[in-house]
Amino acid sequence: MPIKSGTAQVGKCYKTSKNQHRGITKITPGPSSEEDKITYESWGGDIGKGDNPDRVTAKRETFENAVEAEIACPK
Repeated sequence: MPIKSGTAQVGKCYKTSKNQHRGITKITPGPSSEEDKITYESWGGDIGKGDNPDRVTAKRETFENAVEAEIACPK
């Protein structure tokens, strides 16, 4: 089940149903909150983990619909 709309925050980490982890590094405001752009690093689950995690930008709505829970960020 997706997280509540509008709750994703910079510095927080989340997981998807396939146990992929995503840490938000930046949120760029859009014309509406659903159109904010979220930049995040992803690792784990079906994408592996390297020294340089993948960095992706997506609409807030897309990001929040893809993640299901907040998790502790790695140190």
